[in-house]
Amino acid sequence: MVERREESPPGGSAPSWLPPASGLRILEVGCGDADDIGDLWATGRVAELTGVDLDETAVVRARARWPQARFLCADAAHLPETYRHRFDIVLIRRPDLLAQPGRWQRVFAVARAYLRPGGRVVAVVLGVAEAAVARRWLERSGLDVVQAPDGGGTGEQVLVAQPAAWPAVWDDAGDAAVCDTATGVCISERTEVPARAPPG
Repeated sequence: MVERREESPPGGSAPSWLPPASGLRILEVGCGDADDIGDLWATGRVAELTGVDLDETAVVRARARWPQARFLCADAAHLPETYRHRFDIVLIRRPDLLAQPGRWQRVFAVARAYLRPGGRVVAVVLGVAEAAVARRWLERSGLDVVQAPDGGGTGEQVLVAQPAAWPAVWDDAGDAAVCDTATGVCISERTEVPARAPPG
């Protein structure tokens, strides 16, 4: 069942898509000069925030404004291997989906690879047309949309999606792990490990 909620209003309160846990790691794709990052830091829940944008000038401005965050000028569809399985939230905020569909479709296709077990992709888009496109791309990439707009309005529309399955398995040492069925990567408390199916 899909929850239907709107993002919380600005002014220091946490957006509805932000989990109540602390110590969150967030990757913001298309961060620009990081205008909105202050609201996330103000919640006290974010331990690490990484912004990625293709605009080098915007990235330089973001670094100057938020030295406690990390910013990278790069294509989010081709991030370094160290970004895989690292983040609790991959945030795609106000992308120009209809103007650059090819580029953004590639980003949506790989976003789940950057998630830690239990992580979510959050897309904040403008209007119902972009929301429909974003939902289709999220679902095609193997994500289940668990929060979606109600189908009306022209303002911001928030979609939250999570991997369709993270089944439990056991590694060769007998420790519990979770597995991304799309990539075959299994992760235990210790590290990424070869894993096998649960016993009997």
